Amino acid sequence: MSGKSLLAGNEKNFNEKFMSTVSGISTRSGQAVFRDIITLLAISVANCNELDGEVFKAREPEYMSICQNYSEDERQLLPKIAGVIISECVSRSQDPTDILGELYHNLKANDKEKDQFFTPSYAADAMGSITLDNAEFRRTLDAQGHVKVLDYCVGSGALPLGYAGAVSRAGFDTKQDLFIKGVDVDEFCVKMCYLQMSLYGIPAIIVNGNGLSGEVWSVWKTPAFLEYDLRQRSRLIKARPTLLKNDRGFNVKFEQLDLWES
Repeated sequence: MSGKSLLAGNEKNFNEKFMSTVSGISTRSGQAVFRDIITLLAISVANCNELDGEVFKAREPEYMSICQNYSEDERQLLPKIAGVIISECVSRSQDPTDILGELYHNLKANDKEKDQFFTPSYAADAMGSITLDNAEFRRTLDAQGHVKVLDYCVGSGALPLGYAGAVSRAGFDTKQDLFIKGVDVDEFCVKMCYLQMSLYGIPAIIVNGNGLSGEVWSVWKTPAFLEYDLRQRSRLIKARPTLLKNDRGFNVKFEQLDLWES
């Protein structure tokens, strides 16, 4: 694999396209706009699929407060900036890779006080190719219906996305065959990871929490996960109706079935 950055787009580098679009907002730095647009996109995607009204309401004030930081003219530019990120992810949906983590570093938005340094996307992609064993992946897929990837310090998702890219290149379907669970203490990293998993169409649960203590502060489920989860629950219940009974024989609600615990 070439050491050249995988961020190069069809016409020009993703970084350049992003910065060129962001330059229309002169009142805030590129770092600030990047953080704001990622947060806006993550909340928009999550709340479009959020079934818990309380969670929906809890996220909305952050969304509105960010919008108020921009003038009316600047707010008109936000969808265009979002479009640069969305189109880049969509164009790479058959070969997912971490585009946001590298941009985050290039903008020097990472928190050096927390020793926050991300795995370069080309290194993560190479590690994914090395890690993937096609035969073992197939055996697990046939036995379980999906292959689970766990990352308890997920950052922006570079390592699981590197593996997802290898899975896709090997001819498997990342939208059906893969399930990713990621955990990170940094809420913004969680949003970057969640957004990329969502735009790539990968079933994933990304948790803002502490992988060591087990503390959980928020949970972000991608649209692909919600769709796949529904199919899996329906399939298992048809095959094993007793799943809707607990150990005392009482009814268990459909949504309480937890098929994804590590």
